[in-house]
Amino acid sequence: DGYYYRNEAGVAQGPLKDEEFKVLQTRGKILPGMRVWKQKGGNAFRVTVVRQFKIGKIFSFKSFTYFWEIFMSIMILFCMAVVFSNPKVQKDLQKDLDHHWFQKIFLFVLVVATMILYVLSLKKSGERLQASSSDVVCDEV
Repeated sequence: DGYYYRNEAGVAQGPLKDEEFKVLQTRGKILPGMRVWKQKGGNAFRVTVVRQFKIGKIFSFKSFTYFWEIFMSIMILFCMAVVFSNPKVQKDLQKDLDHHWFQKIFLFVLVVATMILYVLSLKKSGERLQASSSDVVCDEV
């Protein structure tokens, strides 16, 4: 009797006592979307794992810090777009890069790399914000 779950590799782990399961849940090893079940007396019960937002955690300092990080990243992107959409900057950039193919390619690679890293950074910050403002809750069905 106890809790069982499938890890990321699809391997069943268990049986776990209630205390062991709670420890794994608080450490972040049991995540929403994982297959979890409990066996008791020969019967199997499905356990749903969901993330619930808590008001006390949404307005915590840690959540505010992640929100501020996302907000500042968006503002920096907006400022960069405004600067590069200025006709004078575009004309100066075109004049400076004329007949310099290596610098054009280098600038293009830098812009593409910046956008890719920017999107990955926003995704990671969003995940951190979600994790800091919610709890993982398990309900037996």
